[in-house]
Amino acid sequence: MLTYFLVKSIVTTHPYMGEPYKHDDIRLVKAVDSASAYMKYREYWDDKSDEYSVRYSVDIEVMETVE
Repeated sequence: MLTYFLVKSIVTTHPYMGEPYKHDDIRLVKAVDSASAYMKYREYWDDKSDEYSVRYSVDIEVMETVE
């Protein structure tokens, strides 16, 4: 059964020719368990990364939501 997980993260943006910078990100992720919520969130940022444009690294914390 899918449920919502609250994912908090610090996203570090690494521009190709610039200084990295950080920002906070909080999202609800619908997943089977916390491990799959973690992977969905990580894959989201991996898909947005491009070797010659910008790369993202994330420090992730997954929490269950109250139903």
